[in-house]
Amino acid sequence: MLSRWEKAHGQDPSGNTISESVRVMDEYNRNRSLIDLTEQPQEIKDLMDQVIVQAVQKEPVRDVGVHFMKFCAKNDLTNLNRDANDHAAYLNRGYAG
Repeated sequence: MLSRWEKAHGQDPSGNTISESVRVMDEYNRNRSLIDLTEQPQEIKDLMDQVIVQAVQKEPVRDVGVHFMKFCAKNDLTNLNRDANDHAAYLNRGYAG
C-alpha cells in the first residue's frame, strides 16, 4: 500500500516542479478535518458562528421582490421572473439559525 507520495505545489521560475514528500495518512486526516463538518476544529466552528451572527445583524433589504424582478429582466431569466412572488418570499425571510 502507498504510504508516502510526492505532493506537487507548482513550479519555480525555472520550470522545475516544487514538491514535498508527504504521508498519505497525514493528508487524509488533513482533508477529513477540512471537508467533514463533524471533524472541524471548535475554533473554526466558533469563527463561523461569529460571521453568521454579524451577517444577520444587518438591516434587512427592502423591496427584495422588485430587485429580484429587475435582476431576472437584466439576465433574461423569464421563467424565474414569472414566479417572482414565490422567490421573494424565501429571499425576504431572515436567518432562523
